[in-house]
Amino acid sequence: MILFLHRKDLRTADLPAFDYIHACGSPSLHVLVLDPFLLRRDRHREHSGRSFLARAARLQSLYAAQGQRLHLLCGEPASVVGALLEAHAIRELVFHEDHTPYALTRDRLLREAAAPRGVRVTALDEQALADLRDFHRHAGRSEPYKVFTPYYRRCASTCGSISARPPLLPWAGCRPCRWRRASRSVSRCRGNWRRRWTPAGYSRRAANRKRRWRTFSASGCPATRRGATGSTAGRPAVSQGT
Repeated sequence: MILFLHRKDLRTADLPAFDYIHACGSPSLHVLVLDPFLLRRDRHREHSGRSFLARAARLQSLYAAQGQRLHLLCGEPASVVGALLEAHAIRELVFHEDHTPYALTRDRLLREAAAPRGVRVTALDEQALADLRDFHRHAGRSEPYKVFTPYYRRCASTCGSISARPPLLPWAGCRPCRWRRASRSVSRCRGNWRRRWTPAGYSRRAANRKRRWRTFSASGCPATRRGATGSTAGRPAVSQGT
């Protein structure tokens, strides 16, 4: 039997662990452990705790809708898993990896609980954009990045240009800029969308917004002209300084 532990993956779709268990063809026991450490200091009364518990209840209902059962247990994960390994003929422990400091300690204790009983531990990665071990090996690092910009630059050079992803909307659906000729706006959306997603592209767009605002405030709207006073259409005027 395979023991599968839910942690942050409170869903039943698009789970690498489900594909792995299905490929093994073995019966499985699915458990969600409510860790007191993560719910300490009355966190279950706060928004994050209430949201987590609500999603846990929703996950249990999703299992029930498929005629399956999800076991909700409360306790320290290593102790709970140790008791399950003693009570059931479990040959493999499966879970998705988590890379937070607490999760690394928790997973180490789970492996220590499984090793004396001869239970194999399989940790699947489903959160990272790139394989963590391969990425660290290529970057020559032994610990995760703590600042995003160095990570972004290294990832862009390692995994290809991240900035080459398409925009959220296709260029044909982009509306022309109000303060720019339509043909010029569509041309920028069509040909230069790769540049728009680079860090330099963000700075360029910010400068363009400031330039358009200066042009608009100088001559585009009576309520925002320099030195305007009074009100327009019942709204107070805004004085734009130099």
